[in-house]
Amino acid sequence: MKRAAALVSAALLAACQPAAAPPAATAPAAPASTPAAATSAALQFARAGDTIEVRRGADVLQRLQIPASAEAPEIEVLDMNFDGAPDLRVIDVRPAGPNVRYVNWLFDPAGQRFVRSAALDELPAPAFDAARREVLSSWRDGATQYGRDTYAFRGGELVPQARELRAYSAPGVYTLKRSRWADGGWQLVETTQGRGEPP
Repeated sequence: MKRAAALVSAALLAACQPAAAPPAATAPAAPASTPAAATSAALQFARAGDTIEVRRGADVLQRLQIPASAEAPEIEVLDMNFDGAPDLRVIDVRPAGPNVRYVNWLFDPAGQRFVRSAALDELPAPAFDAARREVLSSWRDGATQYGRDTYAFRGGELVPQARELRAYSAPGVYTLKRSRWADGGWQLVETTQGRGEPP
């Protein structure tokens, strides 16, 4: 296949760094330079057929295999585990609903390589809150149930934290259930009634 001409430069590493927190924020901004950021500096990424080439200058350091199911060719470069280094993802499945799934690679500073993240691959529509150092996954189950799960990285592992589930019984009328992750499962902590359109 024809090699993609465009390169995505990790020189844009600043875009992956958490922005300086506003005065009211509780989480401090990440250091301007971290070990992970330093070791991944000057990397470039190029789509080459069904692979992503990781380069430093003219040298190809690694080739990442893109699954045949991947639907979008664009490479997204962002810090997904909040260590200051750029990570990579491409869209794997883009359904008609909101449950978009990605193929994700996290940069491993020790091995100087990108490693596939099966945990992130499982999450629908993950978004990343750098200020709170949380991963948010919004999903829909059928026409009446809308959920949002919160995760955090603990010792390099993605760990569930909280879940909010809206179950609609009629247009604009829902039951909101809030749960916390404990003892290996979701534990219900609050149930309330509400009105409003689906998120």
